[in-house]
Amino acid sequence: MTEDDFWDDPDYKSKTEIKSDMRELRALGLELAELPKKILDTVPMSEELRYAIDEYRRITHKNALKRQASFIGKLIRKEEDAGEALKASLESIKQERHKTTRQLHVVEQWRERLIDQGNEAFNEFVSQFPNCDRQQLRNLLRNAQKDKSQNKPPANARKLFKLVQQVLAEA
Repeated sequence: MTEDDFWDDPDYKSKTEIKSDMRELRALGLELAELPKKILDTVPMSEELRYAIDEYRRITHKNALKRQASFIGKLIRKEEDAGEALKASLESIKQERHKTTRQLHVVEQWRERLIDQGNEAFNEFVSQFPNCDRQQLRNLLRNAQKDKSQNKPPANARKLFKLVQQVLAEA
């Protein structure tokens, strides 16, 4: 093999590319470590990697955290196709979280419209979601508006939020 063949090799990676890949895997490991335990349990990974992530969460010293993060990246690199599988899992988790957040924003917008616009928003909501309990919705709406005008805690607004959320989930 000549020197020219060495540089033209498609599998050749420079030291800079290797370091960049390692930083990327380390960042992936840190993202996994930041996930709530319940969600992390759903991500497919080796026991060794899971243990390393649990250790990362336990460690408090700054330098030890850096070493453990590098170790997590090394474990991900060592496992074949683990990086791609973990990236795919993490992406689906992010998409699910964004979807949930968007749904909560829609519920919040409806609640605010109902409280601020009153009957106009109520009629529009009932026409879009005819299966909702109108009487309960009207009572909660009236009580939430009353609480808002009297500067009371928003207990009824929270109940209205839950009802709107339930109605939108059923639709």
